[in-house]
Amino acid sequence: MLSEQISKFRKMSGLSQEELGSVLAVSRQTISKWESGQSSPDVDSIKKMKDIFEVNYDELLDGSSPSPSIHIQNLRKEKYTFIFATAMMIQATVLLLTYLLLRTSNWYVAYSFQQNMLTQAPANSTWFISKLNLLSFIDYGLPFIIAIFYSLSLFAYIKYFLNKR
Repeated sequence: MLSEQISKFRKMSGLSQEELGSVLAVSRQTISKWESGQSSPDVDSIKKMKDIFEVNYDELLDGSSPSPSIHIQNLRKEKYTFIFATAMMIQATVLLLTYLLLRTSNWYVAYSFQQNMLTQAPANSTWFISKLNLLSFIDYGLPFIIAIFYSLSLFAYIKYFLNKR
């Protein structure tokens, strides 16, 4: 049964016997013997094949499929990954819109030209300094946070769609 599974998963992965042999550090003839049932792979080779074919031991050794609870858990993970990616994308879009609104608002335009006047501000002008800190955050912090949110959502979407294949 193991011989049939090795052959089946090798072909499903699109690997030749020679390619699988080079990954496992064995010869093509050894792979051929495993697939014909003349010999069996050692434990290390079985571990490597499990990882290469992305299957569990039950599937590789006897052809049984994973239990339904594992399938349900995988569906839940996919669902939560999609929800996470969507939430991150929505948050990033809201932040981007907020950033654009703040950059075009009247108070931002009125105070942004005063950034160079920080050295001329009196020592007790905390209002002016707090406005400059807010402007600095809008200029530098907010785009950085938006980029992080978009990156996280992009990676989550990639993970979701790769798992769907």
